Amino acid sequence: MMLVLICMMIATVLALAFLSSRMNTAAVSTNISRQAEARWLAQSGLDIGIAVLETNSNWRMRHNKGVILNDFALGNGTIRLQFMDIVTQAPPTVTTTDIAIRSIGRIGAIEQECLATAHIPLSTAGTTVDVDLSEFAAFTGEKLTMWADSTITRWSTAPANINGPALAIGTRAITADSILLHDDAAAIDTTVFHGPGASASLVGGSSMYAVNMHCLQNDVPLPDPPVPMTTTITGNTNTLQAMGTTINTDVVYKTIIAKTTANALTIMGEAVVVA
Repeated sequence: MMLVLICMMIATVLALAFLSSRMNTAAVSTNISRQAEARWLAQSGLDIGIAVLETNSNWRMRHNKGVILNDFALGNGTIRLQFMDIVTQAPPTVTTTDIAIRSIGRIGAIEQECLATAHIPLSTAGTTVDVDLSEFAAFTGEKLTMWADSTITRWSTAPANINGPALAIGTRAITADSILLHDDAAAIDTTVFHGPGASASLVGGSSMYAVNMHCLQNDVPLPDPPVPMTTTITGNTNTLQAMGTTINTDVVYKTIIAKTTANALTIMGEAVVVA
């Protein structure tokens, strides 16, 4: 008798559980369907954002605090599309090149989000250089040789590292093998800027990493050299006057120790000063 009662209790519990699950099936199915539709909306918004970046529209300025679309109706829901400058973490400006795209699809109270990043170079990017050479990761007048594991590459933790433009190496050289990369040396994702008339074999060596080349219309300009510090010897040879500061020196070793911190140069050990 006891065994029969236990079996009846188990059967009752299973029946109630089955009926309860059947009651929730419709709600669960509805939520799954809405989640999938919201995900589709978010992906569609991402596709719209990519399409905007591929056009000639002035997307860098035509936005409201970075928002491109807000509550844009599509299907049974809405889309919110936003652009942000990866470097400044602010809405895009006329100088923005690295973009974070954020798309949110909403169906009722359910939201799904899609994220992507993109690099959109300025119209003059990659074809111009600053006359002060600040855009070059390295610059050589005649020769650049890299050996062993020497590497020129981006800073790995920079915000724009993944989508950043190629690094620039500048040179005024035009002869073959003026830039040599031997062994495991590498210039990763790099473009060499050179003047007209440069050899097609300007870059050589045994490195497995390819280096792109770009010919400028004119030779890479060199900035004016810094104004040299005026140095004069006054009195006897034990006194050096530089930048208006008098520095006492040792008679034998000419050890110069600058006592000031502004524009000061310290030379330790044996030195020869020619004025």
